[in-house]
Amino acid sequence: MASATVVSEQTTMASKQPTAEGWCNGDDETAPLLDTNTPTVCGELYTADQTSGNSSLQTIHVYGVRWYVLGLFSLFSLAQSLIWNCFGPISQSAKLVFDWTDGTIGMFPNAANIASIIFMVPIAYLMDVKGLRVSVLGCCFLMAVGTGLQCITSQPTAATCTFVPTNEKRYWPIVNITEALDIKTQRDAIMKVMYYECGFACLLLVLLCVYFPAKPVTPPSITASIGRTDYVTGLRKIVKHGQFWLVALAYSIPVGLYSGWSAVLDINLSSINISQDEAGWLGFYSTVGGCLAGVTISRVADIFLRRLKLFLLVLLVLASGSVAWFTCLCFSYLPFNTVSLYISCILSGIFITGSTPLFFELACEVTYPIAEGITSAFLNMLNSALGMVFLSVLQIPLIGKTWMNWFLLGATVVAIPLLLVFKETYARTDIDLSQPTSKRVTVPQPDEREENLYSHTNNGRDVERLMQPIA
Repeated sequence: MASATVVSEQTTMASKQPTAEGWCNGDDETAPLLDTNTPTVCGELYTADQTSGNSSLQTIHVYGVRWYVLGLFSLFSLAQSLIWNCFGPISQSAKLVFDWTDGTIGMFPNAANIASIIFMVPIAYLMDVKGLRVSVLGCCFLMAVGTGLQCITSQPTAATCTFVPTNEKRYWPIVNITEALDIKTQRDAIMKVMYYECGFACLLLVLLCVYFPAKPVTPPSITASIGRTDYVTGLRKIVKHGQFWLVALAYSIPVGLYSGWSAVLDINLSSINISQDEAGWLGFYSTVGGCLAGVTISRVADIFLRRLKLFLLVLLVLASGSVAWFTCLCFSYLPFNTVSLYISCILSGIFITGSTPLFFELACEVTYPIAEGITSAFLNMLNSALGMVFLSVLQIPLIGKTWMNWFLLGATVVAIPLLLVFKETYARTDIDLSQPTSKRVTVPQPDEREENLYSHTNNGRDVERLMQPIA
């Protein structure tokens, strides 16, 4: 082995490090998630070349400023979601103002899904080559430009602009004049939404330009300091990675179809006389519930390590039950009431959206040491592809709306057997949480670990053999 990454004993370095924001100080900033016996991630990292005997000293730190970076990136993701689902919650108003159809409303988020499928791999390559900062700034710039163009190109039809000609007013009933004024009011409200979205995107672009580093000065964990496979090799490996495809399909089928389903929830519920406002609040509470559930469930999963598959199976079973409940209410198989509709819809969002971070974590674990950017890109591509399938069905003439809920129910059920046959491995976690028994241990480079990490035959226990003490 020509080169290796050598990690010293993971001891607390509080007395040796300056006291400042973001530096390791041995307190809760670097407290272990599992128990007090887990070694702290604060320590020394040596990168050594055994052939030359040269080594360089680095320190592993967890920076407090990471919360600002995470918050800024979360706002960036929020802006993307708001723009992607701009017209879904206001579909009735948009159809009235712009003379659109249900298929047109569905095509807007569908166009974004198609674009993400086309450009996801190149963007992952850009992130791998140029880093996170360049990639995020580029995407945010395009988002700001796109929202700006949306503000100047979203004009209502001639019929809605020219309400009532002067020489014809005496022939028009007063109800038509009232409707025309209502159209103008709704048009102004829609344009305000677009202006707000454009302003939000431009503000985020400024904040990202001011401060959004490509990476921390020092790595936050052992595996963060270890190199990943190169981009081309990673693509080749992940395409042939059977276990990855199981977890990827188990994620993308329910979550991807749910994203398409939620984007046209107003169209779906209009068949049972649910107003646009009420459908909008249903979607809002479901989304917020899913976000909060994702954070909460992820924290609980951190306490019970190596149990992601179990958590996901429980979530999928509960999601299937919630979607089935919602479907039965919509088709009057169960007594309909608004409270039950709200509860079933919100629970569906909680269980489906709340599973997203666990799926990403599990996929990154099973594909390690492939770069996380490549793994996440493939997950997002599949997610967009399934959402595209759902929204494309709306383009079929006279397709109706009754198929939507059954489509989603089938998706959540199909994901369960895929996850059941999946074999979970935690090679990355095992390396980060291993307690070396000697002062130094060696962590092989990615190419030297691949043969063992891709075998998936011993649930990651080969880490003990890979991290042998130096004689």
